[in-house]
Amino acid sequence: MTISIPQIWNPADGSIENAPQWKREGDGIKIPFEFDANESKFVVFVKGNAPAVADFKSSLEPAKDFEPKIIEARYGEQKLKLVKDVKNIVEKNLKSGLTVGNSAFGGDPAPMKPKSLYVKYAVDGKTCESDVPEGMDFYVSGGGTANIPNVRPTYFNGKLSLKFEVNAEATGTLSDGSIFRKSVTDLPKAKNISSDWKVEFQKNRGAPDSILLKKLHSVSECENEGIKYFSGEMVYSKTVEIPAEFIKRNRTVKLAFDEIYNVAQVSVNGENVAVLWTPPFECDITKFIKEGENKLSVRVANLWVNRIIGDQLLPVENYPKWVLENKTVSETKRFTSSHWHNSWPKNSPLKKSGIVGTAEIKAVDIIPLK
Repeated sequence: MTISIPQIWNPADGSIENAPQWKREGDGIKIPFEFDANESKFVVFVKGNAPAVADFKSSLEPAKDFEPKIIEARYGEQKLKLVKDVKNIVEKNLKSGLTVGNSAFGGDPAPMKPKSLYVKYAVDGKTCESDVPEGMDFYVSGGGTANIPNVRPTYFNGKLSLKFEVNAEATGTLSDGSIFRKSVTDLPKAKNISSDWKVEFQKNRGAPDSILLKKLHSVSECENEGIKYFSGEMVYSKTVEIPAEFIKRNRTVKLAFDEIYNVAQVSVNGENVAVLWTPPFECDITKFIKEGENKLSVRVANLWVNRIIGDQLLPVENYPKWVLENKTVSETKRFTSSHWHNSWPKNSPLKKSGIVGTAEIKAVDIIPLK
């Protein structure tokens, strides 16, 4: 008999797969979901038959969604600091959300100027920032549970499987009534590769040719002003050893970063792997690695904001002759030109830039069920 089955469509990467776990309950269908922070998915019902997990449990404790904690919230014209403290209002509306505007925050701190809501908050041990323009809806999601190491049903290469991100045992029932029990006991510990990355900077942008980062932090924190205010492309490179225990049948290997600002092209051993632009910043590198020495390269592009802020420290150029002459930089060493000189004042806080936090190589076992 042909029935309607649920598929999961991912708007971030365009992937489509059958829902790995669902069951009918009365007149409806129950589908358990896990989300990363701010993630969304489409559920589309199609005609067909496909195996699925009906009931499932593992030896691990259920993953918990983390409630955000508001550190700072201000409403108004952020660059000129015409703002008011709205932390209490934001905290009261965490679950329901609110529309950014004068009515929500009880007044206009910057008449006749474009305003926004800036919020800094902590979730799952990480500090995050959000800047929402006036008239837009604001909400803060929890940290999500989809990126917490666990055991999950999944479809992999078209086959219903279990994904083991940690050593554990899982049991359950399939849609045809059969019972399964699977376990993984030899998953290796994630390999931390956060130290000693070479960073090469795009030429003619004010930064030195390259530096060595002992740890992955925002390059806007560097003392060298050419790096601190750098905007453009940076290439992070590093050689890592992949142990033999990572190379195994039914085992996939992922490269994962905590944060990337703002978009990155990942290459392994000279081959392009993936473009990372949204959390979780990770990709499957199984097909590109080998046991032993492997070369990683991550080309990161950031925003123009930091360079604009740095250029505000230089003498004002009212008429950009150097732009008309097609030069890459002016006589005053300015890299940007705008008739709106106060678009980003020189005392504006710098944006995070580059790769930030922890970098890891992780092993994940994919055990077929059908």
